Amino acid sequence: MPLKDWDHGGPGDAWAPYHVIHILPLIKTKEAFELLLGTMRDKNDLLGDWIIESTPTLLAAFGECIIERLKEHVLDETLDLYVRGSIATALNVIGPRHPIKKRK
Repeated sequence: MPLKDWDHGGPGDAWAPYHVIHILPLIKTKEAFELLLGTMRDKNDLLGDWIIESTPTLLAAFGECIIERLKEHVLDETLDLYVRGSIATALNVIGPRHPIKKRK
């Protein structure tokens, strides 16, 4: 997808990031998860409120296999505060579903 499709005023008028973040959890692969994290990190300015409103649930849809990766990212101080907050919220969504992982 050309970069111009990601920007406001482009042919997609910046809708590409919104569609991407909602499609990736349906794919449920490691690559899809990494792309979602990358989109959150690199396009957080375009995603705006979607970062705090939608991404915690979208991340949690990947399940317990991403817990360790989320822990790494929530501690990454180079990430935007809202991105880190969404990752922390995703961990709070996943935790009760997988109590054994929560204790570690």
